[in-house]
Amino acid sequence: MSIKDTVFSIVKNQINHGSVSMTSDLIDEHNADSLDMVEIIVEIEEVFGLHIPDEEVERLRTVGDILFYIDQNLSPYHPSRDEVQITEFS
Repeated sequence: MSIKDTVFSIVKNQINHGSVSMTSDLIDEHNADSLDMVEIIVEIEEVFGLHIPDEEVERLRTVGDILFYIDQNLSPYHPSRDEVQITEFS
């Protein structure tokens, strides 16, 4: 499973909402509460072997935000590293 698919799966399983997009706000549009966000972040950390500081967690509001963070912080030697594809938005 790609990194993108893994992140979408984690988010959808936690917020129980099937129509999550790259840019939809998980808190405002999908009513994810602080516990939902903590559980999403903890699972992301476990799956990808990352530690996400609290001040960064507050900025992760969309799947796109999470994928961008993973792209910027995932070890270059992580087996999934070559799968990260970030789309530039204008």
